[in-house]
Amino acid sequence: MRRIPRPPDALEPVVGWRAWTVALRGAKPPYEYFLLPFGGPHVIDRAWQAGVAVPAICTLTPSHRPPWPGCGCGYWALGSLVELMDVVRPVVTMQPSIGPGVIGTVNLWGKVAIHERGYRAEYAYPKELFIAGGLDPHLERTFVASGLERYGMRVRAAEDLGLVFDQRGCPGSHQRLARNRRVRQRRVDGHR
Repeated sequence: MRRIPRPPDALEPVVGWRAWTVALRGAKPPYEYFLLPFGGPHVIDRAWQAGVAVPAICTLTPSHRPPWPGCGCGYWALGSLVELMDVVRPVVTMQPSIGPGVIGTVNLWGKVAIHERGYRAEYAYPKELFIAGGLDPHLERTFVASGLERYGMRVRAAEDLGLVFDQRGCPGSHQRLARNRRVRQRRVDGHR
């Protein structure tokens, strides 16, 4: 397995939740699998690089360092799994052909801005990855999971979180999410 980029030893990373779509490159196996931002432009140069923590760059004003106040630049992550599902569900419902494919936690470090529902950071790298619904029907889940291990971790099924996704990648509700909402509220209150 690859070495996972880590924040500097003196810092404890902030952990947030994200969703990605899965892309692959290659005409025939073995394919290279990539994580693309969910809901963002689906181009390979926007893919999260395996084994490398790339600093965020503002595409509107490249001269400032993300996350810049008053700008939306930086790596976004939500504060909890509940918040992530609240964002993913309406997108998939409105655009059934778009599902997240992969959800997970990310370590955030460097300059980090705290927002009501999550964070924006200068650096981010996946911490845990879970295969959700919304994968291209031609992609076999086990191949995707092993292909994404290039990011330096074992990739598990979203069902391990107590989540069920339909074929489109739309998350269903579950009792565990209700418990996570209470945990999130305690965590958010502790940050204020």
